Amino acid sequence: MTKRISRRVAASALFTTMAAGCGVERIGPDDVGTGTGDGPVAEVPVWVQTAFDRSCATPGCHVPGGSAVSLAPGDSAAAIGGSATQSDLPLIELGNVEGSYLALKMLPEELLPAGVSRAGSQMPIATSSEGDEDVDIILGWIASATADASFHQPPNRSPARPQ
Repeated sequence: MTKRISRRVAASALFTTMAAGCGVERIGPDDVGTGTGDGPVAEVPVWVQTAFDRSCATPGCHVPGGSAVSLAPGDSAAAIGGSATQSDLPLIELGNVEGSYLALKMLPEELLPAGVSRAGSQMPIATSSEGDEDVDIILGWIASATADASFHQPPNRSPARPQ
């Protein structure tokens, strides 16, 4: 991972780990697949789904029946290991920000790895301080979760974010 994105990803992973608190359920490799047909699809943690709901699964964007992949509840787990239409990368490869199309769509232009260009614009399109927090949550989850050890406990509380 390049140094440029490692700071944001490290901060995002730390934020996600803090949000998860001490309760992390470990999932064995036989319990969770990668989304490629080799087992059950990994689940999206509640707080990550909440971030998807606020910043991605909004009218006209990533909702069921839309032109883009749905990140709505019940659909979002299919993005783990799922195929991107604008890239050879999987939509989400847990533990690999640079190898996840969704993560590359969410990173600011200046944090993209050298030689990487994204199709279309950065997501989410409408950003706010809450949207920035959602990006941090999603990137942190992608960076720190793996198919054999995913975070599955909702946070007890959200840590304070510096302003």
